[in-house]
Amino acid sequence: MLTRGRGIGLPPGSRPRTAGPKTIGPKAVDLKPVGPKKVGRVVAGLVPLALVSAACSGGLPRHADAPTTTSPPTSSSIAPTTTSSVTTTTAPAGFPSVIVQAMAEFSPLPAGARAPIRLPATTGDITAETAGLGGEANVTLIATTSPVTVDSPALASGAGTELASFSTTPTASESNATTEVSGDRSRSQASCQGTANATALSDGTAAGTCSTAQGEALDWMAGSWSVQVLALDGASPPMAEADHIESLIGAAGPATTALPSSGGGGAILSVVVPGGASAGSADTAALEWSVDADVYLVRSSDDPDAALAVAAAMRPYPA
Repeated sequence: MLTRGRGIGLPPGSRPRTAGPKTIGPKAVDLKPVGPKKVGRVVAGLVPLALVSAACSGGLPRHADAPTTTSPPTSSSIAPTTTSSVTTTTAPAGFPSVIVQAMAEFSPLPAGARAPIRLPATTGDITAETAGLGGEANVTLIATTSPVTVDSPALASGAGTELASFSTTPTASESNATTEVSGDRSRSQASCQGTANATALSDGTAAGTCSTAQGEALDWMAGSWSVQVLALDGASPPMAEADHIESLIGAAGPATTALPSSGGGGAILSVVVPGGASAGSADTAALEWSVDADVYLVRSSDDPDAALAVAAAMRPYPA
């Protein structure tokens, strides 16, 4: 099983999550409470305002000199009754409420946006933090011990533990999206120095081991996915960690962590585990793939299992 904890960054070349002001579309906004939204299954602790009624059922008190008789209203004094239409928004069926709340923060939402229809397993509650820049829609799922509203300022001060983040980045065309994923492979997966040595994972999947500038690595293919598990600063291949990842994404693995289909024909899964004391204690993961003209990225700074669960649950999200 992969070790949990913190200490090292994301896989080489992956895009780190930054704190501070966030933008939704081209407009920058500060982190703020979203209001009385439901986080996970519990409503955040906001109390509805009570309705205040008039002190007397007869309305305002009359002046002492005012006549006590009234005449029936004329037709001209009666305000006409008008009916206005109210537009209501129905939450997309099947998506968790915290996902619906987070996706509502983006205006406009990318046409090819995707989001997880299931949340990764964790104890306690799950909330989210959103960010958008240059058309990208990014959501980070955060585990908390008590309900916290989406984009709460408390999240910027470290309230909760990051599970995984997911994003949609539109490009101009399908070929552009495929090219972007292909280019990111060289930045997110370490290159072998010398010849790779053939080996096999515990389920018989053919793989290769090699030395890189960052440590020993194991590489193999899972369908159209290029998979690498790197032991950062390690002197030996991370066989146990690679076997664990293969048990989640291989043909015999559960559907809840299966790799998504990549329309562009190529996809990347990069996992980095500590190979020495100087490398910290966190396992990180990044998955990147494209469908049509959109590029999808799922990352985790300390929980590869959560990243795989989110990637497997990604579905088209209604705009």
